[in-house]
Amino acid sequence: MQSATIPSVRKAIGEFDPDLKHTFEHIEDIVNKIGSLPAIALAYCFSQIENGHRRLLYAGIVRKYRLDPELTWQFVLEHDVSRKAFPELYKAVFGHNFPSNVGEKLKPAEKIRDKMIHGKTPAIKEMWGAVLCCFDYCQDVNKHLNANEGFSGFGRMQGITGMKGKPTLPKNVSRLALVGLGLSPKS
Repeated sequence: MQSATIPSVRKAIGEFDPDLKHTFEHIEDIVNKIGSLPAIALAYCFSQIENGHRRLLYAGIVRKYRLDPELTWQFVLEHDVSRKAFPELYKAVFGHNFPSNVGEKLKPAEKIRDKMIHGKTPAIKEMWGAVLCCFDYCQDVNKHLNANEGFSGFGRMQGITGMKGKPTLPKNVSRLALVGLGLSPKS
């Protein structure tokens, strides 16, 4: 993993496309106001990645299967979308494996995050490098989804269904389909 400094992170932020600007809407303020604490920037990035994973699963389900949007969001929010669970859910929703080369981009950042969360102190340059890995990961996820599914998982998500006016399936059918995809409701 690359080590990085605040200027290199600022440069990357300046090169964001509109989707990443939306996803990481507060990162510039975090870097500028509390840049001496890269752990906060890294925690924010991982929070946005988890949120993005949920949103892209939601978008894929609503787009591909026309399930009830409200119920789908409830199921996606309540389901465990851990590191291990995300690729499995992704495959169930999209019908193909999450690209391993994209997933590998996040692994170095996950190691730094884990060090940080478990009370170890990674070097500041390592933490800023991990932030850059998070940005690269999100860009690559978006490229993959745009090429294969026609939408970005990290971004504004406007027009994700692409079928305005077409009805969605009723809630009872949607519930069965969501369970079939591997999403389970909280009891």
